[in-house]
Formats: sequence, structure tokens, C-alpha cells
Amino acid sequence: MPSHIATLYGFICALIATILLFLFVLPSRKSGSLPPVLQWLRDVLTFKKLYLEVILRAFYIFSTCFSIFWGFFLLFSREEYYSYGVFGGTYTESTFVEGLILLILGPILLRVSYEFAMLLIMAVKNLMEINHKMPTQPASREPEPGDEPNLPPVTPCAVPNPEQEAPPTDELGK
Repeated sequence: MPSHIATLYGFICALIATILLFLFVLPSRKSGSLPPVLQWLRDVLTFKKLYLEVILRAFYIFSTCFSIFWGFFLLFSREEYYSYGVFGGTYTESTFVEGLILLILGPILLRVSYEFAMLLIMAVKNLMEINHKMPTQPASREPEPGDEPNLPPVTPCAVPNPEQEAPPTDELGK
């Protein structure tokens, strides 16, 4: 099967699955009345639970372990270079320095980068939690032409009246 036909079949199947999910799984009236697998799918598709936090944590652990082991094995490795031409030959070089740098700086840089990503995720989780704790507000309606505006009461203040006669001043304006 040509790849453009496979792409077309994939697009059509995805479109049909999307329509079916929107009709039979995602409506709010279906919450709680679905079988466990479809309820889990509904929670995933409506972002009730954030799975990115778990995925990032797993990638962080894997990346840190990989950095440590890779750096450790680089401490005892040698790199061979082959050269052709007039001064051809084989050259070897130790990778001790690269291994030491990776062993020390790798976990530190990974920790900092993953902490920045986790800060964003935790902020979103806290906002979602605050949103769930807030009481539901009635929908605000548009003001109609006869409605009185809900303004604070006006307090009178001393404004000079221009019709009153100004006090006499001397020649210098004092």
C-alpha cells in the first residue's frame, strides 16, 4: 500500500473515532455512567488528571541514570581516530575528562531543566485545584436598556461655582 493511501486511511479512521468519542464518551451527562475503561478514557481526554507529570518524572530518572552510567563508562574509555593521507595512522585519546564532566554536570543540568518543566506543571495543577474549590458563579447576563447601572453612591464635594463673584485681589494677583 502506498504511503499516501495509508495516510488517507489513518486520517479517515481518526476523524470517525473523534466523532464517535465526542458523541458517546465525552458528553458531561455520560460522566459516571460509562464502563471503567471508557470512564478512564473520558478522564484522559478531558484532562481531569495530568499524566505529563508522571511521564516527565520517568524521563528525568532515566536521563539521570543514563548520564551517570555513560559518564562512568567514559572515564575508562578510549577513542580511536583513523587518519589517511601523508601522515596516516591510528590515534587514540582518553575520554576521561568528558566522562568526568558528564558524570558531574549531567545530573545537575538535567535536574534544573526538569525542575523548570515541573514548575509549569505544578502551577497548572494548583490552578485546576483552586478552580475546583471555587463556588460556581451564576452566568452574568448582559444589561438591558432599562436596567439601572450598579454604581457606588455619589458623595457631594465642594466645587467652586463660576457664577459666584471671585474675591478681590490686588494689582499683583495676590
